[in-house]
Amino acid sequence: MRSKYRGISLVVSVAALTSLSAHAGLTTVRGDFEGALQDMKTEGFESLNSTAAPLDLFFGQAARIGQIPSTGFGGVASDTSTGRFATDGGTKWWDSGGDFEITFDSAVEAFGFDWTDLGDFASECGDDTSCIPSGGLRVTFYNDNNNGAVVHQDTVSRSNGLQGFIGFYQNGAQITRVTFENLSVGLDGIGFDRLTIGSVPDAPNPTPEPSTLLLGVASLAMLMRARRLTALK
Repeated sequence: MRSKYRGISLVVSVAALTSLSAHAGLTTVRGDFEGALQDMKTEGFESLNSTAAPLDLFFGQAARIGQIPSTGFGGVASDTSTGRFATDGGTKWWDSGGDFEITFDSAVEAFGFDWTDLGDFASECGDDTSCIPSGGLRVTFYNDNNNGAVVHQDTVSRSNGLQGFIGFYQNGAQITRVTFENLSVGLDGIGFDRLTIGSVPDAPNPTPEPSTLLLGVASLAMLMRARRLTALK
């Protein structure tokens, strides 16, 4: 039976989400993620003509991306001199130096994305004890009751221009909104590409082992014999 995240259960059950993250061997990790999905759609930003949010994603059908107000810059970009770049062989990606969110028309069970240039920003925190000197990213999932759970927080200091992948999936998950919070004071620029959504097939009913089938047949035969002997008494 498919379980549903409802209300506070999203926060309680978020540990059940399968999480995949890598910046080395990311082709294998993304392949594992995509192999677990069906009805998969991917947005590479190549077909989007407008550069500013809000924008319709996934072929204009499934979701919208929007910049959260007053939190830096965000839009479709193609300037690779920043250390960010397209990861799908194209020329465009979502470039963000602030917070943004993606909302889905219908809840999804899986969400993943490529990042570029994450964690290379050595800003001065000053008196702000909550900031991350090297930059960082916090990803939060929300369900249709608007209850959220942080599913990823990355504060690793990295070199300029690296690429990675982050993905989550769970049968029965009800993800209706995803927020991305930039954790650097100076609003480190981060690239996002190949945004992927999908559903997760129901787990098949396990097929009994041959020995289990034989045991079941033997038990049934013994039960029938016991009933026959009882009837003869």
